[in-house]
Amino acid sequence: MKRTAEEAAATRARVLEAAILVFADKGWKDATFHAIGARAGVTRGAVHHHFGDKKLLLEEAIGAGWRRHAAPALEELVRPEHGPGRRLTGFLTRYLRLLAENESFRALAVASVLVAPQVLDVGEGVKEKIEETDQWAALILPLLDTPGLRQGLRAEDALFTVMAMLHGVTVTAATAPHELPAAEAAAGIARAVVAGLLPGQEEG
Repeated sequence: MKRTAEEAAATRARVLEAAILVFADKGWKDATFHAIGARAGVTRGAVHHHFGDKKLLLEEAIGAGWRRHAAPALEELVRPEHGPGRRLTGFLTRYLRLLAENESFRALAVASVLVAPQVLDVGEGVKEKIEETDQWAALILPLLDTPGLRQGLRAEDALFTVMAMLHGVTVTAATAPHELPAAEAAAGIARAVVAGLLPGQEEG
């Protein structure tokens, strides 16, 4: 029984991952259970067994995707051995590299920005993304609320700048991926952003 439960969980995870890729590639209308099952290596019936309808599958796939992909980047924000500037630089670098290098994360951006608004009001997947970005903001704000913040800026204004950048590059990944910077440029871009907010602390 335990093995069966583990296998079911593994199948469910494969379907969620495949669903993001298929929704991003084919759009809402053409992302059929058959296409998703084929991408996941399971039958259409297996997809339907785990997810009663396509809307539910989209919601859960987006929610699971944001939780899974954000976790490594968020680790950078809570490294006690690093100062605020270096934590923020690490986070932005990891996020930019994910968008540049990870097909699944770019597909998640497409599904969130272009596909979900067609069919979801504020479904569970969309709420998950909002909750995820709220978590980012909660971790980033204390890093900016420091005497090292650029003169004339409030921590809340600096947070707005960071979050606007994150949202902007996510939308770019969904609508104009060819404009994304290469992965090797990520660290330099991140350092430049942090240097503008926390002068001299991007490496500290």
